[in-house]
Amino acid sequence: MFLTKKRILISTAIAALVLTAAALLRPRAAGEDTAGSAASSPEKASAPFCFVVASDLHYLSPSLNDNGTFFQNMMEEADGKTTQYAEEVTEAFVSEVISLHPDALVLTGDLTFNGARKSHEDLAAKLQRVKDAGIPVFVLSGNHDLNSTNTARFSEDGYTLVSGVTPEEFEKIYAPFGFSDALSKDSASSSYAVSPAPGLRFLLLDVNGVERACHIPEETLRWIEAQLQDAKAEGDLVLSFSHQNLLQHSFFTDGYVIDNADSLLSLYDTYGVPINFTGHLHIQHQAKKGGFYETATSALSISPEHEAVVTIDGGRLSYETRSVDVAAWAGKQGSTNADLLSFADWSKNTFLRISSRSAASQLEQAGIRAGDQREEMLRYFAEQNYRYFSGAPQESQSGNAVLKEWDDTGTFTAEYLDTIAPARTDQNRLTIPLSDGN
Repeated sequence: MFLTKKRILISTAIAALVLTAAALLRPRAAGEDTAGSAASSPEKASAPFCFVVASDLHYLSPSLNDNGTFFQNMMEEADGKTTQYAEEVTEAFVSEVISLHPDALVLTGDLTFNGARKSHEDLAAKLQRVKDAGIPVFVLSGNHDLNSTNTARFSEDGYTLVSGVTPEEFEKIYAPFGFSDALSKDSASSSYAVSPAPGLRFLLLDVNGVERACHIPEETLRWIEAQLQDAKAEGDLVLSFSHQNLLQHSFFTDGYVIDNADSLLSLYDTYGVPINFTGHLHIQHQAKKGGFYETATSALSISPEHEAVVTIDGGRLSYETRSVDVAAWAGKQGSTNADLLSFADWSKNTFLRISSRSAASQLEQAGIRAGDQREEMLRYFAEQNYRYFSGAPQESQSGNAVLKEWDDTGTFTAEYLDTIAPARTDQNRLTIPLSDGN
């Protein structure tokens, strides 16, 4: 059992799986027609299976960054990523996955900070260690990974451009991590399907290595339908993965929600695909449309460094996040770096500081430049923003005096706060039924 996105260079946000002999159906409302749902055949029942899913590593090779003044200043104007410690966070993550030894690892895009070839190559070497430990790895590209004009090596006073990768080169570098094991590969994109266990298929959807980004080509939709038809004939359960989102999770939609997602959702409804695992937003969030669920795992490169553990057991699918323990890894390495040895606190404080700084300019525009009111408003924004990004449960902020002060400014930040103020449940856990009687 397994337990445990202004500067051109800135990047802007499980454990057992049992394939039962009973029918594996998508979650549906009472009385909904079950025609078209995929059922698992008895002979495909298997031992428990588990996988880890993570997103938005934004890995940057140490050979491309000296953590000098230019880079540090750039990060202070960014979105709270901890890319100055990308090597350490990624090493801690890889080590943890190997130690926990799930049956698969899935990475849903933005593997690299700015798409530099060297970063891809170095990350692939780390992932090879996971595969060598007997853990299959499946990857998707994100919008930061391909055809980038911003691929750079950072030095004390600036940067120099370096080579990136094309979609074809991406597939070659990451061939051992899904592409070479694919049951089928789409010719119009880097989408592919794999079978990590009998009776189970992963459908990994690419909308980045395509002519029109964040759009599913018609040829790809036909390919997807063929995969779903085949899965239905075989009685396989299909789980979906993408970098960009199929459902709306926030008021940011352009470039976030796939623009013809409804066409894919219609197919998923017809063929009984219950859930999509995604990232891209950097927030920890769940969404639902009818009987279809989507869970966005927050960025591994931002506090609280989430990975998620997915479990299918007894006709139920469960999803739960956990934080990668960078401090524990650093301690085992004999590190004396205070940031690393208290990484959870350092990372959270980094996010809070940068959130506060980003909101300060909005208060400047509103004429609030000093005083206790300003400090209270900035502190409130930073704390609410952190709770939102980390997926923490939220009591309604309606009537909150500080939120009212923000509303009076009429700023973009005020509008943003209003969208995250309603009450919400814990976004770090999700359980959905997959079969009748559960």
